[in-house]
Amino acid sequence: MANPQLVKYIQDSLINKVSLEQIKKNLTGVGWPDAEINDAVNFFNQPVSFEKPNVKPEPVKSKKQVPALVKVLAIFGFIGTVLNVISGLILLLAGGLINMFLALVPSLASISAVLNEMSMIIGGSILGFAVLNFFMSRGLLKGQNWARILTVIFGFMAITGSIVGIVMLGINYYIYMGGSLFISLLITIYLVFSKKVKQAFK
Repeated sequence: MANPQLVKYIQDSLINKVSLEQIKKNLTGVGWPDAEINDAVNFFNQPVSFEKPNVKPEPVKSKKQVPALVKVLAIFGFIGTVLNVISGLILLLAGGLINMFLALVPSLASISAVLNEMSMIIGGSILGFAVLNFFMSRGLLKGQNWARILTVIFGFMAITGSIVGIVMLGINYYIYMGGSLFISLLITIYLVFSKKVKQAFK
């Protein structure tokens, strides 16, 4: 380890622009050992290294670009959610009112109980679907694949239901529900086969 006194002397001498050779001669002349002089001089000859910290850059996450048609589907989904909430609440309220009035007639008490139970079940189911529809629509906007998969499943269910209805109820049902079948088919095909959709929902 270099002698602090020598280091201070050499530092002051270098500041005063005295060469290292002259400093060595001066120190040798006053009796300092060569080994200590060399240690002190080497202290100033050590290279200074500036190492860059080993920090791995964090990967930049690119925001998912959801196709415009998917955004439109999500908006319609939010609209459907609002309509379902309104329908479910109306059914629950109507069931309660019907039960209240029919209960006043003893002969209709059993019927009022059944109607109230049905309205509760149907209204509650509609409200439950409204909650699911809300999260599905939000998932579509955020490019979440589970929302796309659920939308496709419901699309297949709508297509199957429409086809079964046409077979069982005839052409009149097709005229009434043909538009719904066509739209469900287009949406399902788009969500399953579109390259842009697949890329956005990876």
